[in-house]
Amino acid sequence: MMLPFEENTNKKISTILSNPFRVYLLYGEQYIGKYLASRYIASMLLDDKKIIKDDYLHPALHVVSNQADNKVIGISDIKHLTESIWHTTHSDIKQKVIIISKIDNITESAANALLKNLEDMPSETTIILNADNLEAVLPTIISRSQLIYCLPSKQRAMDYLVEYYRVDPTKTEDYMSIANDRLRKAINNLDEQSYEQSKFIQSLAVQFLDGSITTRFIIAKQIHEKSFAQTFLSELIYATNKQSTILYDRLDFVEHVMQAISQLRSNVNSRIVIENLALRQ
Repeated sequence: MMLPFEENTNKKISTILSNPFRVYLLYGEQYIGKYLASRYIASMLLDDKKIIKDDYLHPALHVVSNQADNKVIGISDIKHLTESIWHTTHSDIKQKVIIISKIDNITESAANALLKNLEDMPSETTIILNADNLEAVLPTIISRSQLIYCLPSKQRAMDYLVEYYRVDPTKTEDYMSIANDRLRKAINNLDEQSYEQSKFIQSLAVQFLDGSITTRFIIAKQIHEKSFAQTFLSELIYATNKQSTILYDRLDFVEHVMQAISQLRSNVNSRIVIENLALRQ
């Protein structure tokens, strides 16, 4: 299978197949294909190509959190993992694969429970952790993991869209551009409604950066839902990066956007957050 990463990353991922029974941590930018790679690894280790599909269930594959989950990983998730993996046996299945995405979004109690499992991992078990932000992963989890940095390849991602999703080769560049070169986002945008929504948000971000203060406040009035605001703020960072030959010339604004994202997480009103940001542009 073609993975959407640079060759060096793919070589490191191949080491998991030759030496699987340990803990691996795949980290890198959000939506670039880490979860996809994790399911690919599982499909190879368990010899079942159907596992590559997100909705396919296999008795030896246990997914605690997938790429689509936005919820925090809690203690109940890890307790369920402990029961189903460590205390449940399948007479005809010895090898097991566990995938936990967003390990950088786990509660302290859940992390401590997971650590106990990592320290006493059963034989013939492979654990694949995913993280968007390595700095947010507990050092104790990092120390027990083999780290693999996933460096995306835009060309391989476009080739992946053609081969596995039958996308017209002449349109892959556009899909990747609207998705800011993130494969998982591009796959989600194959749905026409999602594509138009992403295109609309991208357009709003550019207008916000280029427009007058009046334009920015008009845009702020359109943003009510928290999830929409979060997506818009993320798009602002990408748009700023694209417009700046050197990102540092707008570093202050990027920092303000990051502060706005933190305010949203603290349940500050979405419109107020965007309006405050409009005054700082």
